[in-house]
Amino acid sequence: MRAVSATNRLMHRILNICSMANSNSYMTRVIKTLQLTAVGTAISVLAPNSLLSQAEGKADSVAVPRDSAAIVLALHEAQAQFEILRQGKIPDTFYRSGAGCPESIGRFCHWNDGDDDWDPPVEHEDITSARIAFLEQLDVLGDSAAGDPWVVGMKVHYLIEKGDLDRALETAGGCTSDRWWCDALEGYSLHTLGRFEEADAVFQESLTNMVYSQRCEWHDISQLLENDLRGDYDQIRCSQRTDMHAAVWDLADPMYIVPGNDRFTEHMSRLVIIELMKDAVTPYGIEWQPDLSEITVRFGWPVAWEKSKLMSFNDAISSRGRPYSRSFFPPSQILMQEEDAAWQLELERAPSLYLPSYLNKIVDLQHQIGMFRRGDSALVAAAYSFREVLSDNAELEAALTVMHPGESNLQTYLPGAGLEDSFVAVGTDSTMIVSLEIYSAIDSVAGRARYPKLRPTIQPGGIGISDILVFEPREPLPESVEEAIFLAHPDTRFAGDTPLGLYWEVYGVAEGSSSVATDVSVIREGRGFFRGLFESVGIARPEKAEVRYQWSNATGETTAVFPRSIVVNLNDADPGNYIVRVTATPDNGEPVVSERRIEIIADE
Repeated sequence: MRAVSATNRLMHRILNICSMANSNSYMTRVIKTLQLTAVGTAISVLAPNSLLSQAEGKADSVAVPRDSAAIVLALHEAQAQFEILRQGKIPDTFYRSGAGCPESIGRFCHWNDGDDDWDPPVEHEDITSARIAFLEQLDVLGDSAAGDPWVVGMKVHYLIEKGDLDRALETAGGCTSDRWWCDALEGYSLHTLGRFEEADAVFQESLTNMVYSQRCEWHDISQLLENDLRGDYDQIRCSQRTDMHAAVWDLADPMYIVPGNDRFTEHMSRLVIIELMKDAVTPYGIEWQPDLSEITVRFGWPVAWEKSKLMSFNDAISSRGRPYSRSFFPPSQILMQEEDAAWQLELERAPSLYLPSYLNKIVDLQHQIGMFRRGDSALVAAAYSFREVLSDNAELEAALTVMHPGESNLQTYLPGAGLEDSFVAVGTDSTMIVSLEIYSAIDSVAGRARYPKLRPTIQPGGIGISDILVFEPREPLPESVEEAIFLAHPDTRFAGDTPLGLYWEVYGVAEGSSSVATDVSVIREGRGFFRGLFESVGIARPEKAEVRYQWSNATGETTAVFPRSIVVNLNDADPGNYIVRVTATPDNGEPVVSERRIEIIADE
């Protein structure tokens, strides 16, 4: 019964999202660790000299067999020879052994080396030449086995690896194998070309043409979920997951400002590669097993391989993903709609990683976002600071996207955006996903902030309160959201001597109340329990910058919006994290609270 209860909870939370569906660096390595036997032997990844010498022979030395089965067998051998040669030409590097493995995946170890400045090495010319030779063999022999799914798939895959993307798409378009497989290869090719909307449509066709069991397997996202949700997910039947998957993939879309959902098409492309490599020799030099499937699903196909001197063993083959790969798949806090859920792209340990082909870098955006009630809808006010260095001719575009139940995404677009800017969008439902995005196509860099937001609600017989916007104080103080967002700070980090303007709104009036008491405080996070207790009874004085303001205002009509602005001085606060809290209490009702976290930084 406990499993059923947990499953229902997961379905309820994620299907709520479904209704909305319409350190400075992070870099991954997948390093092959050695499964040690009792005698401590290690597995070498270098090919035997005899096989290596065969691989270095000319491509046209392979005799042309008579029948298609023999042709396919010969092409398997040619592919193996190419990968064996690649293993022999992989560049050497050296790593410290470290203190164990942060995450073990079967025979492999995965960790973050924090080196986003790493550049993929130039491929050895012998590898380049051997790949061209293998592709020539596929041209010579492949026509005689054109219906073989592995042969056409290998041609598409190695053309993509070579960078000949248009020819890969042409090859996929001429596929005569099973319809689902041909569609999958076409989707893979379209994805690498950056034609994500087309790739999505073709992959959906591929899924439709699969048998039920295979379609369930390709839809499965369990390996992308964090551990606390995997058990619940596994209890849900495949036929019941459709709407959930649509919602999750909508959330996983890296940039709503870019057409198409490339995180979904990337996932499908990874599954195509897995299907191909199950029956092939890989650069790792070991047979394909479920651990390699999981690694590929979670972290993608590598952009480079290296031979590492790891611990006391020689020549362990390691692979690298793209620098600045990030965690775009929604974390469990977002899927479960936890209050104050944070979605950080840069994580020390991420369930999965990806970087869109149209980006070289994406960062968590410094920003403020606030929700303000307007009848049955809401205003979404956003301010940001984008601190990346851009080219002189770079142009920024920004968008504030709001996802609503059963509706298309509403997007407020800001062309010609500045490095610091602000704007307002409209939301129409009490729960929504808000995504603030900044993008420079010329420099291929972006910033993003995304999380669930709640429209301020008014409890029956009570009042409501908005988010807090922190603004730069000016006279006269703002009396509306539009005025406040114009003055809003682009982030929430301040020097200790910075006076802060605070704007918020109170909604409605509690029944029988004639006034609302307001309490504004700024409190340092992490203050100990006994410190707070001693302060409350007068034994200890409040720490510097822990300020408090109190007053009472008469109320008006029950449907009114009451805007409020004040200026607080933090009294040269020490560096650290603080909570700005506003509590509004009617004289005959329950209090409502709004909070904004800020950071005090040392003066530069």
